[in-house]
Amino acid sequence: MEIQRNNQVEKQYQRFSRLNRTLHIIMIVSFMSLALTGMTLKFSYTGWAVILSHLLGGFESAGYIHRVAAVFMFGIFFAHIFDLARNKRRELGSWKALLFGPNTMLFTKKDWQDFVGSLKWFLNKGPQRTAARIRTMDLLGKI
Repeated sequence: MEIQRNNQVEKQYQRFSRLNRTLHIIMIVSFMSLALTGMTLKFSYTGWAVILSHLLGGFESAGYIHRVAAVFMFGIFFAHIFDLARNKRRELGSWKALLFGPNTMLFTKKDWQDFVGSLKWFLNKGPQRTAARIRTMDLLGKI
């Protein structure tokens, strides 16, 4: 995708597919719902949980919300696994290429070298590494 800004064309790269963006949004909402309702149900004897449960429609409603959010979370997991298998079949061909290829989500030797270099730079023990700093932020995003 290209954007025209100040008579210059800038390239933009789409990092995640529409499916991945949708799954992330659903996962965030599901996780927050599970945490909120789970804590409310676990600590139902406290004052704050009683107030929160009333906002959610009562403890019974909080339980239903919790179960629905759990179903969505399992659905996200299975959709993600299906998407990985589909991408492997379409683009990479083997599980080894998916897990250890150039676009792997796993840590590589270069990621660790960049991470150590960035830590040295952050602690004023090494030179500034701009490209490494960007890769380190990607590395931390993998965690």
